[in-house]
Amino acid sequence: MHALVAAGAALAIAGTEMLMTPEQLPSALGMAPPDVAAAVALSDDRLEDCMHRLGDGTHDHAKYLRARRIDLNGDEAPDYFVRPVLECNDEFLGAHAMSFWLLAGRNGGGLDVVLSDAEDSVTLLETRTRGFRDVEVAYSVTVMSLRFDGKRYVGHTL
Repeated sequence: MHALVAAGAALAIAGTEMLMTPEQLPSALGMAPPDVAAAVALSDDRLEDCMHRLGDGTHDHAKYLRARRIDLNGDEAPDYFVRPVLECNDEFLGAHAMSFWLLAGRNGGGLDVVLSDAEDSVTLLETRTRGFRDVEVAYSVTVMSLRFDGKRYVGHTL
């Protein structure tokens, strides 16, 4: 694993791209586009739980998610890294890990959630499997390398 500390924007070092560190707040990301928020909401009931707890009946999921456009696979379709806002900590924050999602855009429209996890840090690597960038996640002292299996990311402890 790369020993990096980021307090804000993602870092790009030798082809890697740090997406999340424990010091980075979701506010460093922009509001999730409506289609991104809808894809996350369909895949994870905790978003509705957060909205219900906060008394929000609007179903405006984008208010509770922050996103950054990324490139997972080199095609023209937009891919996204998504995190919940801090107001949803009860539903999404563990002892120190924060939930996140990686969404892959489909050519012709639509998004697929290809990774949903909770970790301390997330890094996109330069290496690729089945055309998608490999991902490295860390939780405490455990580091995992995740590779795309054709539908989603699966991992192996390093």
